[in-house]
Amino acid sequence: MSQPNFIVAGAQKAGTSAFWKMLKQHPQIFCSPIKEPTHWIVRDWPEGPKYMKNLNLPESERRFPIVEDPDKYERLFEGSENYPAIGEASITYLSCPWVAQRLRDNLPTVKLIFILRNPKERAFSHYLMHVQKGIRSLTTIDKDIWEIESRLFGSQSWEFGYVPFGLYYEQLTRYFKYFPPEQMKIFLYEDFCQDPLKVMKETALFLGIDPNFEPNTNSKVNVSYRISKKNILHKFIDNNSILFKKIAKKYPKVAKMIEIKQEKPKLDDNLSKTLTEYFAHDMTQLATLINRDLTAWLQ
Repeated sequence: MSQPNFIVAGAQKAGTSAFWKMLKQHPQIFCSPIKEPTHWIVRDWPEGPKYMKNLNLPESERRFPIVEDPDKYERLFEGSENYPAIGEASITYLSCPWVAQRLRDNLPTVKLIFILRNPKERAFSHYLMHVQKGIRSLTTIDKDIWEIESRLFGSQSWEFGYVPFGLYYEQLTRYFKYFPPEQMKIFLYEDFCQDPLKVMKETALFLGIDPNFEPNTNSKVNVSYRISKKNILHKFIDNNSILFKKIAKKYPKVAKMIEIKQEKPKLDDNLSKTLTEYFAHDMTQLATLINRDLTAWLQ
């Protein structure tokens, strides 16, 4: 049975959804029908069964597409036998401490693609996503953006948070430990935003497929900033997204009343400076590791 020979492994809030949408257009690439199966993270996870039951739902209705079972994971790639490039994209693979070794042990020849975004911008974008969902408030961002949650996966602990996900040097070092550089392709978020066709060509060359294919890059993914008028209502919507989609389809005017577009907030200058100072050492080490000029990130 087929398994992926390439994985888009992160980072979160760094354009991976748009990148994945672009890859899916290439006729020589087979993409997992679930964008983020997150298979290589799960290891005797006590919370697993709670999330697994959603896999019996149609793909469009799954809220937690975590594919723990190896057989189910392999079935994601059924029909891929004639494709030279077979892939999946799970953005938390980069930050999860044990995934690099698991991939080396199970898929030693897999090619890995990473997209890295200025860590302070990534953290702010991540925080804004939670503001939209009613989980956070911009009025408490100075305190909340530093919060860290530790979650137990079997016998291993993993620290979550807006700031920890941006420590790329620490995260990529694990991959350089287990994989040769020629099996890794690292882009910056700016690379993709400024010239997606160039990124597509470089990706195709990296995967050994036709580099002359030009995808449609006009459509945008996850760019609008929408938020409900009341956070408590938004929490209900988020927990009942299937219901909301049905309401929106049948009663579009009602949907507009519940969720409206707003001007996207900007990162406060003082917090921006504090975050830059926090990430500075990691970014300096990262620049050497990936041989890229990251001076703009340090501004």
